[in-house]
Amino acid sequence: MLANQIAAGEVVERPAAVVKELLENSLDAGAQRIRVDVEGGGADLVRVRDDGVGIPADQLALALDRHATSKLASADDLGAIATLGFRGEALPSIASVARVRLVSRAAGAAHGASIAVDGSAEPTSPLPAQHPPGTTVEVRDLFFNTPARRRFLRTARTETMHIENAVRRTALAAPGLGLELWVGDRRVLFARPQGTDSRRWLQQLVGRSFADRAIALHERAGSFGLYGWIDGAGGRAHADVQHLVVNGRPVNDSLLRHAVRSALAPGLVDGRLPAYVLALELPPTGLDVNVHPTKHEVRFHEPRQVHDFIVSTLMAVIAGGQSHADLLGPSDASTSPTERGGSGHGAGVGAYGAPAPADARAGRNPAPHPLAGGLRGVMDSTAPYARGSPALGRWVRELAPGYALTESVDELLVVSVSRLGSACVRAALVWAEQSPPTAAGTTAPAGEDPPALESAWSPHPLLLPHPWALPGAAADQVIAAEATTRAFGLSVRQAAPDELMLLTVPRLLAGIEPVLFVEALGSWLERGADRKAMEDALARLVAQAGARVGSDIVKRWLACCPADVLPDEVARRLDSTALMQWFGD
Repeated sequence: MLANQIAAGEVVERPAAVVKELLENSLDAGAQRIRVDVEGGGADLVRVRDDGVGIPADQLALALDRHATSKLASADDLGAIATLGFRGEALPSIASVARVRLVSRAAGAAHGASIAVDGSAEPTSPLPAQHPPGTTVEVRDLFFNTPARRRFLRTARTETMHIENAVRRTALAAPGLGLELWVGDRRVLFARPQGTDSRRWLQQLVGRSFADRAIALHERAGSFGLYGWIDGAGGRAHADVQHLVVNGRPVNDSLLRHAVRSALAPGLVDGRLPAYVLALELPPTGLDVNVHPTKHEVRFHEPRQVHDFIVSTLMAVIAGGQSHADLLGPSDASTSPTERGGSGHGAGVGAYGAPAPADARAGRNPAPHPLAGGLRGVMDSTAPYARGSPALGRWVRELAPGYALTESVDELLVVSVSRLGSACVRAALVWAEQSPPTAAGTTAPAGEDPPALESAWSPHPLLLPHPWALPGAAADQVIAAEATTRAFGLSVRQAAPDELMLLTVPRLLAGIEPVLFVEALGSWLERGADRKAMEDALARLVAQAGARVGSDIVKRWLACCPADVLPDEVARRLDSTALMQWFGD
């Protein structure tokens, strides 16, 4: 019917919207594990299987009727919605523009039942079907009966990216959930339940760079609660980690974004953007989620109070005395996913980590907070490598391009950045020769900071792939030598017959301009494209990059420089004798 297709236009914008709606239904059914399969960017197939309570066989046809919902008992429930879905439009709207098969087995039933519908046709009668407890919804040929809308879909890759983002947001909003996304026969996302390892769970979903620097918070004030993580290193270059959850629902709310930005702005570095994963909890009567068909937007009954609570809470955390260790401790795994308002989707108050005991925050002399001087302060408190040369001291400041001032126990040193980098590279090359199976392009294990030499040549992805023009024969030579490039953390992909894309660089050298790696690879090609030529090319790259690297790279090299490197090889002491020689005193 035309009315169904109009309703579908409100709910089913693209395949990612189908995934979102079906995930919400699974979460409201109390699912603990969900698997999502997609093909053709979701236009060919979207399949969502869960282990929730299931649908009785005699209610399968009713589930495909418009406005039929089991989530509202009366009109009064609209004022205190505690579930993700409630309109009863998702399944019938999807079914009106796709071929849908619904298979479900209710808890306690001897077997499941299935029903199918093609577009606006009448659904088939329910048939017995083998199925474990839970529900599977299979959506094929999306927009098959509205070809004009199908033509406006993007490429399969783009639509798959939107689906992955939708699944990721759902996983972040439901820490107690096990969630998998499969694209064809390839699993592209696997979010385990948060459990007691909050840090690793966060790494799975938003990456190690954010998780390693994240400052966690778990704060309550009256009926409001704010939980999650904020970036602890002055922000990010892109708004790729900005996730907001309200009562277990991922949202994109301007009031909340403004509040977070207002609190974090003073500590942002060089125009960078705030990064955060934050969950706001408040009574269901305190907000209206019925303001948009896709439920991306919410309206607060007391917006000023919500805004001020977020700003004051975040500013207090930044100015407080909690350490990373306190804040990234185990979450409250004992909290049941269904304790919150019967919603059953694992976003309860305890889901984002339990607060440190009162006696852990007071009565001790906590270590100085990394953010005591603003977000910039945390940059000096984190080192990506585990061992180094104590004789070289710690970073103080840049003296001139290519030279850094460091401070050891009892003296100041002027460090040659190029010599320091060369010492790190030499040591890493020696280690790689001794332990090639481990060093050859492996990525460091999630949740750990491995010793420097063991992770020096692991691949570090570039924020944007760097294009590299080469004649066809030379480009083929690079691709053919993939084993050598990957052994040093360099991933190269052919984008066109005469163009390559540099995707990753070695972790030890991350932050150096990509164009220098391209020049090094060109030198490597000219000298035979073997392992020895690569070692020579990287050594020259570090020597050339000394005056062009930033402070974060110098700090990394200081932290990982082997202990057997003598200070005189890479630095000069700045003592009274040197000062007298300089000034002739």
